[in-house]
Amino acid sequence: MKVILITGASTGIGLATAEQLLSDGNFVILTARKESLGRLSGTEFLRKYPNHWVRPLDVRDSTERQRLMNDIERDLSKLDVLINNAAVIYRAPIECAYDFECREQMLVNFHAPLELIKAAVGLMRKTGGGHIINVSSAAGFLAIPTMGLYAASKHALEAASEALYHELKDQGIKVTLIEPGFISSDSYLKARLSLALDRGNNTNAQSYTSLSNTITCLIDRASRWTHATPEMVAVTIKKVIAMKRPPLRKPVTLDAKVFALLKRFLPGRLYDGLIEYCLKCIHKQLTNANQKPAPNAGQVPLQF
Repeated sequence: MKVILITGASTGIGLATAEQLLSDGNFVILTARKESLGRLSGTEFLRKYPNHWVRPLDVRDSTERQRLMNDIERDLSKLDVLINNAAVIYRAPIECAYDFECREQMLVNFHAPLELIKAAVGLMRKTGGGHIINVSSAAGFLAIPTMGLYAASKHALEAASEALYHELKDQGIKVTLIEPGFISSDSYLKARLSLALDRGNNTNAQSYTSLSNTITCLIDRASRWTHATPEMVAVTIKKVIAMKRPPLRKPVTLDAKVFALLKRFLPGRLYDGLIEYCLKCIHKQLTNANQKPAPNAGQVPLQF
């Protein structure tokens, strides 16, 4: 039986992964912010599996991180798998991004996972090894307009994970990046835009209105049309955990796999031109149809 810690486990990929891993007989520690734990109270599958903890964890809080790790070491004596899934996304043109949004984006998506990894590695080393799984995104290798902050945080997470992969390999600790693209889920509608776009209180943001609407339409359509689900990503994570030699990177959805191949094999100028062409096509369709994105469309959930 493996002891597995999942952050951002109250919804989406985190919750689906918890169900998959519990059904395999693992001991799973589900964590989320205190205000998000209520979502887990009525979760039917948790009643079936007593081999779990539900613990409050705001990944930004160093005290809560350390308290949880202390509890794991004292009461469970080991940690086999750490799944860094908690994330936040701010949509904003780089010029209009507020300082607190930049800091929050990097704190949740990059700094907090690294701090959890640093704490987990010591415990894993004591018990002979382990597995660190960082839930990244296609944005880890592809940045599109108004998603630059999020992409930057995932690029940073991917770079750190690549270094960790080589640093920890000889110590029996594996590192894997899970890279999903668009996922079919209504939960993304619950998130918010950055203040510059959401409230219209930034005059510079007006220059990006058309572009922002194009990206909103793209995300809305892709998220509704894709056949990929949180459960699909969760199954992939379960399979990766079972591998003796898991890969460093594991693109999950079809779009993530396609763009990973294009990024790898196309010359830079051709790849950039392809992205620009796609955006122009979407903008043209939006203009011709005189479409207005649905309220909150294209926003991605806060999962921590």
